[in-house]
This record gives sequence, structure tokens and C-alpha cells, in this order.
Amino acid sequence: MNMRHVWLVALCSLAAFGINAADEGSLKGSVKLVGDIPEMKPHDVPVKDQAGCNCKQIENEELIVDKATKGIKDAIIRIMDVKGPDLPAGQKVPEVDQKGCKFTPHITIVAPGSELVALNPDKLSHNIHTTPLDLENQQMNVIMIEEKKTIKAKYFEKPEIIQLQCDLHPWMKGYIVVHDPRYVAVSAADGTFEIKGVPPGKYKVNVFQGNQGAQDGIDVEIKAGQATDMGEIKFGKK
Repeated sequence: MNMRHVWLVALCSLAAFGINAADEGSLKGSVKLVGDIPEMKPHDVPVKDQAGCNCKQIENEELIVDKATKGIKDAIIRIMDVKGPDLPAGQKVPEVDQKGCKFTPHITIVAPGSELVALNPDKLSHNIHTTPLDLENQQMNVIMIEEKKTIKAKYFEKPEIIQLQCDLHPWMKGYIVVHDPRYVAVSAADGTFEIKGVPPGKYKVNVFQGNQGAQDGIDVEIKAGQATDMGEIKFGKK
């Protein structure tokens, strides 16, 4: 694939969202930990569940920090109250898997009013238990015996972050972000993030990490055709 083709594909993707690339801006930055990196020990799987989980230990995803950059993985960055064009019809329904007794992805983005598909290929039962952190949506607790279940949109009507857990296997935790998927990012392994195709304007940005808490109401201004760099967003000891 040549570069001209790559650019055409990118422009067509933006057009599908009703976005003119020349009129939009972007937001980037990185989420960093200040101070020592805590040891996050893996979770030991009880003997009775090891066959069903197909493992004896599971990675602790509560706080993952890159040793070289101190970047924090899986921080949630939301641009609030963006008045963008309507999402086109026929968007793919997001999925969260429970294979190996862990939620994958650790953070699932769901557009307000969308359904969610939950998968359970493990040879044991799980349950989808949600705790809306802002109490904007209904709480849910659904047993997952079968391999696949579609969870209704009524649980994801309003924007917020929802904690996700399995009560049968308490180490299983994750998050659902109810937000326009165009204006939210999850930080990469080195802590960096970028949100493209943002309409120009002044906004508030919220940054959340389950172990470190939240930084709310960070002011940013997005300008047409420009990248706004938030720099380092620091968590931990100041």
C-alpha cells in the first residue's frame, strides 16, 4: 500500500464520521507516575479455578507502569461535552471477553445508548457486575454461564465511567467508559495518548486511572488543523 492510498483511506474514515480533517484538531499528551513504582504482585488463582481459567496466576492490571518512561498504561482520557456530528448508523457493537478469567480489553468504550456483547469462553461461570461511578446509569449483575450474551443499551444510556467486576473471581476487574468513542483515549504502554478529529473549541478534559484516581476539569483549547499537547499529566507524589 503506497502513501497516497494510506492518506485516502484515512480521509475516507474521517468522512464516515462527518469530519473534515482540515477543520479539526487533535489532543495528545502522556500520563506519568511520580515517585517509586509500586510492586503489583500477580493474582494467584485458586486451585479449584485453575483448570477453568487455564492458568495459575493472572497479571495484576490495577496499575501498570513502564519502567523506562514511568508512563501509566490504561489511563482514561475524556474530552467532555464535545458537540460533534452524529455517529453514523451501523457502528460495531463493542465486546468484552472473559477468556482466561480476565476482562479483555481491560477498558471497554461504549457509545451512550449502545449495547455491549460479553463473551465467556471459559469452562466455568462468570458474572458481569457493574458499578457506575457517577450513578448515572443502572447497576447490572448478570451471570455468564453461556458463551455469549448481549447486554442491553439501558445500562449505558449516559456518559460516565463504570467499574466492571466478576464477584465469582474477585481479581477480575475492568472499566466500561460510556462516552462518544471519537473523543476518548486509553493511554498506551508508555503512557502516551492522542485523540484526533476534535472540533475546535475550549473543553474540559478528565483523566482517570483506577489505582490513582482522577484529575477533573483540565482546561484545553483545540484549534483547527493543530495538535494541542497537554504535556505530562502526573499522578502519584507531587
